Amino acid sequence: MMFLLGFTMLLSQFVEAEVPKVMSYQGRLSDTTGTPLSGDYNLLFSIYNQESGGNPLWQEQHSDLNGNSVQVESGLFVALLGEVSLIPDSVLSASELWLAIKIGSDPEMQPRTRLTSSFYSFGSIMSDSALIASSAHSSDNLAGNPPSFYLDWNNLIDIPAGFADGVDDDAGGDITEVAAGTGLAGGGEVGWVSLSVAPEGITNVEIADEPGIAYEFDGINSNIASTITAYDSVTITLPGNGYVVATALAQVNLRHYSDSEETVRMCITRDSVYLDYGSSGLWRFDRYAPSLTIGMIHQLSATKVESLAAGTYKYYLNAEATETSSPADAQLVRRHLTVMYFPTAYGTVTSKAASSGDVQTDRGYE
Repeated sequence: MMFLLGFTMLLSQFVEAEVPKVMSYQGRLSDTTGTPLSGDYNLLFSIYNQESGGNPLWQEQHSDLNGNSVQVESGLFVALLGEVSLIPDSVLSASELWLAIKIGSDPEMQPRTRLTSSFYSFGSIMSDSALIASSAHSSDNLAGNPPSFYLDWNNLIDIPAGFADGVDDDAGGDITEVAAGTGLAGGGEVGWVSLSVAPEGITNVEIADEPGIAYEFDGINSNIASTITAYDSVTITLPGNGYVVATALAQVNLRHYSDSEETVRMCITRDSVYLDYGSSGLWRFDRYAPSLTIGMIHQLSATKVESLAAGTYKYYLNAEATETSSPADAQLVRRHLTVMYFPTAYGTVTSKAASSGDVQTDRGYE
């Protein structure tokens, strides 16, 4: 047994002298496993006025005996119905019609296919008996109105909501004004107009992920504790992924006593109780240096560069002093903490750890 899967019906084109009542039927033929078939097959097409049972109102045999068997290629075929047996007008008078197909000796295929309005239309549009319907109106008098009647906006029906407000019913349709928005210059109401970027028209509102800065300065002298302590902090919000460059600069007033190795270390970190040796500045007195009756002022700096995702971050200027006799022997003076955001890098960003011997003392580097 074979199966017919899907079909389409097409009305043929016609000429004024003679209108052929031929319907193009397209389908797909396969076996019980769904495999498309190929070859010549005998097909019997029938039209009924009921979904099942009854007697056919019209039949047409496409077979090798008639010399018009249906050629099937890769399951697909086309048959012209009405080419052998004329489809009479009386068939089209039925309220509903059903098409049935019988392949070879197989039983008639079920279910039948109901014919839609497109099939009926070729009984009226292609009728040989009436080239011009008696009830139709000529182009000069459409339903009792001249063509100009339908060119008037007020006489149109089923106007879409977007046009029914009357705003779009003018005859011109020209743009009446071009206005310059924020950051733009130009525009106008007549003739050719142009738009351009206004001087200083691009601000941080128009630029996404632009560079930014956060900064704090503290000029108060602060004794440096013997444990890691945060002396300053700033918060920065990154609008997008990018790089942060944080710098710290401060003056250190350090008093030295013989046989002591006073050391001050300052760093930048995102942890208020952490000493980041990778981004720190250090000053140390050699224990064999002579004692100082007054403190010696030295400038320390630290830099930290890192890649971060969008978000809010807080940076600290941390410091500690070791081997000092009293808290007043080591002081931070005039502290600057700067944090800058850059959305991209224009070169390589690398970091190399300092050598353990790169320690600055009062006699230089050791």
